[in-house]
Amino acid sequence: MHIILYKTIDDNPFNHEVSIEGEKQNLGCRWSLPHYQFESLWETLEFDLPLKSQLMQYVFTVIRFDKANIDRTVIHCNQTILLYGPPGCGKTTLCKGLAQKVSIRMKELFNRFYFYELNAGSLFSKWFSESSHNLSRFFDDITRICYDPLTFVIILIDEIESLSISRKSSLSSNEPSDMLRVVNTLLTQID
Repeated sequence: MHIILYKTIDDNPFNHEVSIEGEKQNLGCRWSLPHYQFESLWETLEFDLPLKSQLMQYVFTVIRFDKANIDRTVIHCNQTILLYGPPGCGKTTLCKGLAQKVSIRMKELFNRFYFYELNAGSLFSKWFSESSHNLSRFFDDITRICYDPLTFVIILIDEIESLSISRKSSLSSNEPSDMLRVVNTLLTQID
């Protein structure tokens, strides 16, 4: 039996808000982990497949490869996990529970854990070209935090399918569109 003691954080999440023409828009949140609001999420999830253990093993493998300075040209391990399924099947809850569990089990390797939640459906601003700029600012914060090798970051991009719909519709029209810029900015930042 392996017992891990930890203390949850009860701070409110940091909201990435931008103000355009006096109007506030929330791009997403940054949570410090382990957070009390994510407590017991992992344990409440039930799946037919051994999905939870496979996800944990995958994340631990990525961390081990990174800590061992494995040459990525020799052994490639993608650091992106794509969860898909119908609305309400638990993808967001699974991601939050996974982030919480990783922050508890890997506390000896990292000093800080952050969970970023970006809702792709809320990215579009009514002000021309602001959406792409706002998204870049959101990822600038993530990039700044990732420079610390003792900080572990998990990013959830929820409702990402709304971006593919936006991209299709903007490509089919002849108008220059902020939607296409936002999608391209997001794809560049993910890469």
